[in-house]
Amino acid sequence: MPEWFTLLHIHPWIGLTLLNFFDLVNYALVGLIFLALAAALWRTSPSGMVIAAALGFAGVTVYFASNQAVNMLALSNQYALAKTDDLRSMLLAAGQGALAGPSR
Repeated sequence: MPEWFTLLHIHPWIGLTLLNFFDLVNYALVGLIFLALAAALWRTSPSGMVIAAALGFAGVTVYFASNQAVNMLALSNQYALAKTDDLRSMLLAAGQGALAGPSR
């Protein structure tokens, strides 16, 4: 776990790449595609397009909220500035929790 923090602190772009940060760009573009499809098909079924666009944007929003890359970058910066071992161990636990994802 400290290796992630070190990588993100020394080479943030490499660490963010390994944590799929750039997938956020992909999902933002998918959101634009959903918007374009909704606009193109609006005359066919306005209510259907509202439902489809809402569900598509909900999926994009969930992915944005669940991506751990930005959270790990912030934790790595805090870890680098931490003065005590207790604070470092708390940040390591937070990083492990972020990488583990939601409990099922």
